[in-house]
Amino acid sequence: MSKPVNAVPVAVPVAVPVVASEPGPLTDANGIILGQWKSGICGCFSSIVPNCCMAYWCPCVSLGQAMARVGPSGNVYMIAYGLLYLFSMSLAVSTVSYNSFWYWDSDGNLVFYNHTKTGAWRVYFEPWPLLIGSILIMVARGTIRNRFKIPGNCCTDCICSCFCPCCVLAQMSTHVEAYTPGQCNFGFKDTLPSYQI
Repeated sequence: MSKPVNAVPVAVPVAVPVVASEPGPLTDANGIILGQWKSGICGCFSSIVPNCCMAYWCPCVSLGQAMARVGPSGNVYMIAYGLLYLFSMSLAVSTVSYNSFWYWDSDGNLVFYNHTKTGAWRVYFEPWPLLIGSILIMVARGTIRNRFKIPGNCCTDCICSCFCPCCVLAQMSTHVEAYTPGQCNFGFKDTLPSYQI
């Protein structure tokens, strides 16, 4: 009789479906995304009403709404930026009304024309409210960026705030969910619970 042969078991390859999924973004206790902006700097067009419109026509309200979501300083930011904005606009209107402006002459020189010599101070004073307003927005963006652990630095905040303040305001409002899409509301939403003092 023959002896049974000890056979080595052979594994048969079987295809196993693998589902690869990326982990979603981290969020805080309020569901706000951590580590990255919820929308890009030009993401304001994803919600024209009210976000884009509010940031363009009522930037002080948009800034106040965003800052009210992360602390009690919403009114302070709104009033400070509103006063700077109004002052800047009044200077711009008064300068135009006095026919004061810069122009390039035929020799290529930059020349200041002032119909009334008493209005010359306006041209030198006009940039200051805009500059201070940009600094205020830069500080607000830095506050939100630090609070939600978003990578970046003050240079990026400064450049964005100076060259596209409306986009920065819309980005901050979107990130902290300071508005309800499709509803134009000038009031502040409640401060996020983990940020109340």
